[in-house]
Amino acid sequence: MRLLTTGMRSGLVALVLMVSVLGLTMARAVSHAGATSSTAGGLSVSVAYAEDKETITPDPASFPVPWTGAPNTTFLGASVPGQTACGTLTTCYDTGAIRLDNPGPTAITVNRVSVDDHTPLAGGKLFNNLWGTFTVAAGRSVILAANPPATNPGYDNFDSSGFPATCTPITVAPTVTITVGGVASTLVDSTHVLDSGGIDAGSCSPKHNESIQWRPIGAAGSSAATLTLGPTASTASAGQPATETATLLDGSGAGIPNATVNFTVTSGPDAGMTGTGVTNSGGQAAFTYTGTQGEDVVTAGVTSVGTFHSNAARIFWANHSSAGWTGADIGNPTPNGSQSFDPASGTWTVAAGGTGVGGSSDQFHYVWQNLSSGEGVAARVASLSATDLGAQAGVMVRASTDPGSAYYAAFATPGQEVVVQDRTIQGGATATVVTPAATIPTYLWVTYSGASLTTYSSPDGVIWTPIAGSTVNLSLGGGPLGGLAASSADPSALATTTLDSVAVSTGPPAPLPPVPCPAPWGCADIGSPALAGSQSFDPNSGTWIITAGGADITGLSDQFHFVWQTQSGNAAVSAHVTSQSNSSSNAKAGVMLRATTSPGSPYYAVLVSPGAGIKVQERSTQGGNTTKLANPTGTTPAYLQVTRSANTFTAATSVDGVTWTPIAGSSFTMSLAPTLLAGLAVTSHNAGQLSTVTMSAVTAS
Repeated sequence: MRLLTTGMRSGLVALVLMVSVLGLTMARAVSHAGATSSTAGGLSVSVAYAEDKETITPDPASFPVPWTGAPNTTFLGASVPGQTACGTLTTCYDTGAIRLDNPGPTAITVNRVSVDDHTPLAGGKLFNNLWGTFTVAAGRSVILAANPPATNPGYDNFDSSGFPATCTPITVAPTVTITVGGVASTLVDSTHVLDSGGIDAGSCSPKHNESIQWRPIGAAGSSAATLTLGPTASTASAGQPATETATLLDGSGAGIPNATVNFTVTSGPDAGMTGTGVTNSGGQAAFTYTGTQGEDVVTAGVTSVGTFHSNAARIFWANHSSAGWTGADIGNPTPNGSQSFDPASGTWTVAAGGTGVGGSSDQFHYVWQNLSSGEGVAARVASLSATDLGAQAGVMVRASTDPGSAYYAAFATPGQEVVVQDRTIQGGATATVVTPAATIPTYLWVTYSGASLTTYSSPDGVIWTPIAGSTVNLSLGGGPLGGLAASSADPSALATTTLDSVAVSTGPPAPLPPVPCPAPWGCADIGSPALAGSQSFDPNSGTWIITAGGADITGLSDQFHFVWQTQSGNAAVSAHVTSQSNSSSNAKAGVMLRATTSPGSPYYAVLVSPGAGIKVQERSTQGGNTTKLANPTGTTPAYLQVTRSANTFTAATSVDGVTWTPIAGSSFTMSLAPTLLAGLAVTSHNAGQLSTVTMSAVTAS
C-alpha cells in the first residue's frame, strides 16, 4: 500500500524476486520460447514483499532478509522519503524487490527487468525496467527494490500490491520478465507473493503489514522465515571447540543465503560470548567456540527491521581430564577402593567398599578436587553394581577428608531413589534431606552458592530441575572438596560404579526453557481472530507471555486468546497482569471463568485495559449480550481475581496478591454448570494488531 503525499492511501505490496544460489525449491519460469525453467539467464529467482512503516510494524521474520547492507549483496533500491506513514522512521520501505543470485563462476549482465502487475485488468500497471542494465557478480546477489539510486523518484515506485487496488483476491498472477544477453524469460508469481495474496492487504480490513519473506517464485509457503539452532542438546569436552549451526529457511523451506546470523551465549559459564556468521547457499551459518565446565545456553538471531531468534541450544561442557583430581579412601573402608579414568569418554570407574556415608563418621571412596568459591559438581551415575541396597554413588561437597567432616551429598542407590543428605558440623549426625524416586542411570548436580546447597536432577543431562526440598544452608569452609563419592555399604565386598558427564562449575544449571502450553492448561484462540495469538510459560519465574488478536470480549460473541484449566464447584482464578501493550486503549487482559470455548459462551471476567480502566463483565446465556457490571479506574500492573461461590461470582483487586478487596458492584448471580474453564483472557481490541501481555502469580483453584 502506498501512502501518497496528498494523504491518499493506495496499494502497498512488495515485489521481491530472489534468484537463489541454493537450487532448492525452484519457481516456474516460462521463456518466450515456451520452455519451463526455474532460472532466468543463469540466475535463480525468488520473490518477497517489504513494508516497514511506523503505522504498520512488520514481523521481523516476515521482512525480507537479506536486505540492504547484506554481505555479498548489491541493493538497488532506497527507502521512501517523506511519507506521513513513515513517522519518525529514518528508513521506511513500501516496496517489491527482486533478488537475483548468481551461482556461476562468471558475472552475468542483466539488460532489463520488468514486472507486469495485472495489466490485463483495469488499474493494473507495468513496472517497466526501473533498474536499467546491471551486473550480478559471480557468487553474489543483486536485490532490486523501489527508488533505485539512479532513478529515485522520491516515492515508492515499485509498489505492486495496489494495481489494481482491491479487497477481492485477484486470480491473475503478476509476472516478471528478465532479459539476459538479449533473451527474455518470463516468470509467473503463481502463489501471489508480489500482490500479497491478490489483495491490497495494507488497505483491506483487517489491515495488516504486507511483508512476505523471500520465496522462490511460484513456490507455496508461509510469509515468515524460520531460524533453528542445532544440535539442540550436546555434551562437549571443556577446553575443546564445539559447534552450533543455525539454519535460516525461507517461507517455502529453502535455505536463505547471505544473511548475517548473530550468536550469543545467553547463560552458563561462558555467558556473554558472541559470534557472527553468514549463511551459505543452504541457509546455514556456524558458531564454534571453546567452553568451560558447566552448561551454556546458546541462541541465534537475525536482524532486519527487528530481530527474530532461534530456539535455545544447550551445551554441557564436561571435564574429560583427570588432571587436578585426587582419589582416596576416607575412613579406612574395607575392602580398599580404587578409581580409573578413561579420557576418551570422560568416564570414571570407581570401586568402593566401606559401611557408607552416614552417621557421625564415614567410610567410602572419594575422587575430588578443591573447589573455588561458588563452585559445585555434576555427574551422571551411569551404573552401580553392588550387593547391598544401601550402596551409594553420586556427587558431594565436603569440608575436608576427615571421616566426620561436614558435607552435603546426593547419592543414587540400588533402591531406585536419590538420597540427598548432609552433616552440618564436624562429627555430627547425618540427616536425610529428601529422597525422591529415581533409577540409574541418573544425572545429579550439587550447586554451592554462598552457604546454600541445592541438588538438581535431569533425565538427559540437558534440562535440569531443582529437587524440591533439597536446598539447605550450610557453611563448608573456604576451600571445600567437590567430587564423586561411592560406597558398597558391605565391608566384605566392593561396589563398582561408573560416572561420566562430570563437571565442576560455578552457578546452577541453565534455567528451564519456556513451555508453550504446560499441562494441565489448555491454550487457544476463541472466535477465530484475524491474527493468531500465542502463549509461552517460563517455569523459572512462573510468568506467562500471551499475544492475542481479536476484535473484543463483548457483545454476543468474543474474539480473544484464552489460557485455561478445568475447575469444578467453587472456583477462583487470579493473576498479576504486569504489562500490556497498547494495541488499543480498550485492549483487555485479565482472568475469566467461562462455560465453554464457544465464542458466544457464558462467562464472568475482570479485565484491565491501557486506557479504559478495569472492567467487570458477564454474559449469562449462550449467545446472549455482555453486561458491564463495574468499571473502576486502573491500569497495569494490576492484581485481578474472580471467584465463584455456588452461583455467585465476584471480582476483586489487590495491592500485593495476598489481601483481596471485592470490586464494588461486581457480584453477580447466574446459573452455570458445576464445571467451568478458569484462566487468562487477552484481546487486542484491534483486528489488525496483536497485543502482548505478561502475567505472573497465576493461580487457579
